[in-house]
Amino acid sequence: LGKACSLCFSLVLCSMEPCVLHVKVLSFAGEVAGLTAKPSWGLSEVLAAVQMQLNIAPGACVQVFHGMSQLLAGTSLADIGVAEGSQLTLVVSPSPRCVAASRNRTAKLWDSASGECLHILEGHEDGVTSAAFS
Repeated sequence: LGKACSLCFSLVLCSMEPCVLHVKVLSFAGEVAGLTAKPSWGLSEVLAAVQMQLNIAPGACVQVFHGMSQLLAGTSLADIGVAEGSQLTLVVSPSPRCVAASRNRTAKLWDSASGECLHILEGHEDGVTSAAFS
């Protein structure tokens, strides 16, 4: 099974007035979105605004960082030191996966967010007693 990959974006924050931040979302290829955010915005507000413009897949794991500080639930952009000219990094990883072993000589790959079985690994000579990602 392959390793999960991540998409990384940078958000550059600047403002003309202290109560509003104009946010540019950047990828390695250039600007992909622009937002107007308040310093009081938390994770849910930032993600909702980004989701509207970037079409992030449902169930994807999305994290927002400012330097070494992560924007977590219950914190705001101001709490993690975001100010005019700051840069944020948005990391988007595919929906989490899990694998299950079975005595029926199969292993199954599941999408943890949706509960959907993505693939059945068949052909084992005996029951599968363990499975792991590498």
